[in-house]
Amino acid sequence: HFNRSTQFDSLLYDAMGLLILWVTAVIVMITLRFLRQPVVMPADMLLAVRAGLIYLVISCLLGIWVGVNGDLRMQARCRG
Repeated sequence: HFNRSTQFDSLLYDAMGLLILWVTAVIVMITLRFLRQPVVMPADMLLAVRAGLIYLVISCLLGIWVGVNGDLRMQARCRG
């Protein structure tokens, strides 16, 4: 995590971050569809899917926060 020791490592880290943001956006769109549109499935299954997607979105957002916060801390540590 937070490996920016070479330009290649920094490029990989940035590419990873962009892919994570893209996947998170797709997950948010899927979650919103399941919350807004009527879905034909048993009520308990629908509740499980919706709750699982909400927890997944929360986890993704926490992961993004950890990544940004950790990267900023590493940059501050490297600067002095």
